[in-house]
Amino acid sequence: MSQSRSRSRAPSSSKPRPRRRHTVKTSLDIAPLLTLLPTWPKEHPAVNNSHPRLDVFRDLVRTLNDLSQLASIKSRFQEKSEKTKEKFLTESQRRRISQAERIQGLYSRGDLHYDEMERLNLTFEHEESKISYEAEEEAFKAFDSEVVTPSHRDLHERITAATAAYADLVALIKARNPIAANSDDQPELLEYLTALKWIFDVRETLHTHTFDLLSNRNDKYKTLILTPLQDARDPSRLQSTTQFFTSDAAARLKEFNNAKVARHEQFMDFIEHQCSLGVEEARSKFWETAPLVMECLEKIPETLENVVPIVPPEEAIEHPEWVEQPMRYLERKISEAEGAMRGLGVEDGEGLLCLLHGVKSALSRAKGEGEVEERRLTEDLKEKVGMIEEEWREGLGGLLERVR
Repeated sequence: MSQSRSRSRAPSSSKPRPRRRHTVKTSLDIAPLLTLLPTWPKEHPAVNNSHPRLDVFRDLVRTLNDLSQLASIKSRFQEKSEKTKEKFLTESQRRRISQAERIQGLYSRGDLHYDEMERLNLTFEHEESKISYEAEEEAFKAFDSEVVTPSHRDLHERITAATAAYADLVALIKARNPIAANSDDQPELLEYLTALKWIFDVRETLHTHTFDLLSNRNDKYKTLILTPLQDARDPSRLQSTTQFFTSDAAARLKEFNNAKVARHEQFMDFIEHQCSLGVEEARSKFWETAPLVMECLEKIPETLENVVPIVPPEEAIEHPEWVEQPMRYLERKISEAEGAMRGLGVEDGEGLLCLLHGVKSALSRAKGEGEVEERRLTEDLKEKVGMIEEEWREGLGGLLERVR
């Protein structure tokens, strides 16, 4: 009896495959963060000094700084004066030659004794001194009418224009709307004050040119008056007249410097007040926004391995590469957040402090306080800027650095 052999499968030695786990991706929406930020970069940042509303003031400063017309007046007069002097020297030399020939002829014929020759020479020198003085007097009158008068009139008109522009800009600064300070509709306070400083500086330059012009005129007049006294050998009158001119020049210089210091002090008071307001405005706006920004940043995970930033449709259209690489979008927006908040919390305040430092330093120089005071002002600026930077690093700046 035959037995049938049954077929059976050998038991499998392989283990069951584990189920594949799907990595869960977390979406990250930073839109709430972006809605909190001030506009950045600004269309007309203050450091560029390019806001169209201040074009008229910048154009005026360029016009007032262009003193080529005054230089031309002075150049033309100098050229004319050189020709007049050359002509005078030629005529003087011809007169001297003629006098020498006349004396020699008389002496050779025996018509002139030695004593008489001395008398004729003294008379000639006296006449020459008189002619020379008259020429100097005419030169002074020409300088007064052809250089001093038109230049002084031009400088006065420029100072008047600068003063009017200064008053107009001060009124605009006082009337500015702090709420709209982050809008491009109106210039930032720093740009307003920078334009005002430019107007102030050009006006001070014009005052200095005016003082130098009149000082030059007085020096020429002094020479004109003292020359005949020197020739007359009258030491007592020469000394008293010299002392008068010296005292007058010192009084004029003192008056000029006092007026200069007074203008600088008034300007510094206004700038200091406005800078204080500006710094407080910037700090207030910063701390209105910073806590909310920090709250949004703290929601960003420290590990972004399984995080996918959401790229808004409008951004995806403009930057399609961000759809494929959304982390680049996140990096870009975090960088913009840092720039916007640093501009509000640090750069606005530092810009105003630096401007104020420049104004205080100019006042110190006007007072002649020297390098010690300059160094003190610089150290004070460094300290204040350092405090702003430290506050930034310990707060929002440090958090942004960690997120980046």
